[in-house]
This record gives sequence, structure tokens and C-alpha cells, in this order.
Amino acid sequence: MFIKNKIMVSLKKYIIKWLKILQTPIVKEFPFFLLFLLAITIMPIRFIPSHVHYFFMNRVFDFFFIDFPRAGAISYLFTLFVFYIRNRFIKISLYTFALLLFAVCLFLHLVFNKTLQPDIIYSQILLL
Repeated sequence: MFIKNKIMVSLKKYIIKWLKILQTPIVKEFPFFLLFLLAITIMPIRFIPSHVHYFFMNRVFDFFFIDFPRAGAISYLFTLFVFYIRNRFIKISLYTFALLLFAVCLFLHLVFNKTLQPDIIYSQILLL
């Protein structure tokens, strides 16, 4: 009984240690994480009330259990990258890029009802 309790205590300490290591980038770079998460999920969040109203619950569940965790993982990876960069200029550049990406996505969605896709970027390059 004593050995089992000792193993559980050491396992609990090990898990807490790894969770602290995993949450450190999010805590230190929370604005960047939130900005990237919003940039990825702002368009699907807008359509949730319309899907709930018309009882398309499968799309709402897909968002919360497939799309949102995927967006969180992508945001975490970018935040991890920013967290481990020590150069201040590169970090400011990445923050600026994330803010511009969010602004462009929001502008395209609100004004033109479009999302930022490769075909839109390609068509704009051809116009130049």
C-alpha cells in the first residue's frame, strides 16, 4: 500500500511539472496566443448562432471538438516559437505580422464576406 501511494505521489509531481512546462509559453506570451487563436477562429465563431438557431448542431460540435482544438494547437505552436526567440526585433515583427493577419482577416470577412485563402492572394498578385 505504501509503495503504491509513493508511486502515485511521484507520478502526480511529474505530471504537474510537465503541465507547468507546457503552460509557460501561453502564460508568458498570452496576447500573442490569444491574437492568433482569434485570427483563426473569428470566422467560425460568427456562424455558431445561426447554426444553433437552425439546429445544425453537428457543425457546432465539429467546431468545438475538432476545429477549435486544432486552432489552439496551431496557436500554441506559434506561441512556442515566439516564446523561445530571444531577439526582440524578431519578436516585434511576429507580433506585427499576427496583428496584421488578424486585421486583414477581419476586414475581408466584414466587408467582402470572404476569408483569407490562397486563391484570393493569388488573384490579387495577378492583378498587380
